Amino acid sequence: MLLIWLACTSPSQPLPCEDMAPGLDRDICLSKRLETHTTPEQASLDAALIADPVVRGAAVMRWVETHNKAWNPQQVLPLCDQLEGRDRGACHRRVQSAHLNR
Repeated sequence: MLLIWLACTSPSQPLPCEDMAPGLDRDICLSKRLETHTTPEQASLDAALIADPVVRGAAVMRWVETHNKAWNPQQVLPLCDQLEGRDRGACHRRVQSAHLNR
């Protein structure tokens, strides 16, 4: 009986982001995971899965702000290309001017 109680009360592991139902919670999960990636290729994979353009834009811009200086602009621009409108332009400018801050 104790084992059954422990099994029912022990915290369950969170679902991987991909297994979550589409929606804002899934997008936020993906954006948090995107921030932990160290390469633009890894970040691009998660950015492509984020449906909400506002969440995607915020996540990509945070990643660029944190990791941009470590990468050649040509490697990061494809990540920026996943954004829309003004966000894309702002991301491109930030990536292409990183050399001024090195």
